[in-house]
Amino acid sequence: MHREYMGATGLTFSHGADGCKFSVVRPQRNSAVAFKFSDLDGRVLTIERGVSGEQVGPTKTKRTRRLTLGRTTVELWRASERTWRGRGECASLGEWVFLPDIDHQRRLTASGMGHWFAELCAEADLAGVSLHRLRHSVATLLVGRGELLRAQQRLGHRDASTTLRNYAHALPLEDGGAADDIDAMLGASVAPASTALAQWQNPGQP
Repeated sequence: MHREYMGATGLTFSHGADGCKFSVVRPQRNSAVAFKFSDLDGRVLTIERGVSGEQVGPTKTKRTRRLTLGRTTVELWRASERTWRGRGECASLGEWVFLPDIDHQRRLTASGMGHWFAELCAEADLAGVSLHRLRHSVATLLVGRGELLRAQQRLGHRDASTTLRNYAHALPLEDGGAADDIDAMLGASVAPASTALAQWQNPGQP
């Protein structure tokens, strides 16, 4: 058994006899269910549609975005397309990547994609995995490396303040230098303070 899936958080997942593989990129506003084969050019994915209430429209920010996909993701995308086109079971293959029908004429709904993902996780024995958690994983990884603007881009946030507000907890601690500067600034008073403390603890000593 072998299936591919790219969900709202951009998880591409392959499960078969040879094991499981996945890579992550973050499309926007359930845009994965509106992906077309023509949206991928080389490794660059153009995201210009979103789905809200099962209606295809512009992305949430009304902007077209382009993201580079991982090589494994691209390979799975192309392999899926070749497989479907090679079957020859329909006269004309539709444009939608994820589908409920063999001819790809109708796109998969967001709820249908969610069910597919849950089934794949169950088959792979991945407990506690959800699309929303994968979104947080992408954000935490990038913000944790100090790549706030890159996280903003891949998450599809309109501005970096949104990313920072939600993921500030993941920022790496880089205040060691500040701590050393404060320590040096207070260094002149450390010795007198130590002497005063010792005299207070031992009032009979000179």
